[in-house]
Amino acid sequence: MSLHWAIFFTASDHPLFLRYLIASRQPDAVCISNSLLGYQLLPYLRSHFPELPFVDYLHMEQEEWMSGGYPRYSLHQQSQLARTAVSSQHLKNWMTARGGDAKAIEVCTTNIDTDKWRRDRFDSVSLAQKYQVDATKPVMLYAGRICDQKQPKVFAEVICQVTKKYPAFTVLVAGDGPDLPWLKEFAQRENLKQIRFLGAVPNDAIVELLSFTDIFFLPSQWEGISLAIFEAMAMGAVPVGAVVADSRNWSRRIAACSSVAGRAKWPITRKPC
Repeated sequence: MSLHWAIFFTASDHPLFLRYLIASRQPDAVCISNSLLGYQLLPYLRSHFPELPFVDYLHMEQEEWMSGGYPRYSLHQQSQLARTAVSSQHLKNWMTARGGDAKAIEVCTTNIDTDKWRRDRFDSVSLAQKYQVDATKPVMLYAGRICDQKQPKVFAEVICQVTKKYPAFTVLVAGDGPDLPWLKEFAQRENLKQIRFLGAVPNDAIVELLSFTDIFFLPSQWEGISLAIFEAMAMGAVPVGAVVADSRNWSRRIAACSSVAGRAKWPITRKPC
């Protein structure tokens, strides 16, 4: 939102504009999520709207940024917040271990619309042809921002190892980011012809890609309960990821994908690697 504001306002205008939005729209509550500015302006906004409840929603901690990322900011401002919602019990435990009030922090788990994310809604054969993918061979999807958090070097090494045993497969890389040039150069240097780079794609394209994907690979270095993992499982793809704090929550549900693993075109472990 601040990017759009920059067209019309300077940074000094943001507090006044937020006051205007709240006063003119009269919401029942204001929710802060992944907004550094929101936390910074919280005391100011509370002083002007003392009866209005301010809440926040948090997805994951990020230890290498500000000693915890947005959850740390939430802890700093907990006296200004009526309630904090977090996506997992792990994150609630992380916050309470650092002084958070357990009674003011509630777990609101990640969920998806399974009417939308359902493989039988799509003609997977036609969509595979649209993306020029041979769906008779295994298809892996690596989607997300190509940056340190998503561990593209781990992805690259895994693909190198897999190609030695199972060379006949396709990997689709959907996303952009600072490490994409490195990943492209690595794939070219190692002659990884199995990798196809799609660039940044919209959500509508992700659901199409998942309709013919066998394995969804997300080796995040840190992660909350990933929405992408839930979407992949709902679409019948087997998720493979790194063991990070909240991955245990979704890995317990991975048995739901067992039928996919049974019909997959190559050996698949049902446990996160």
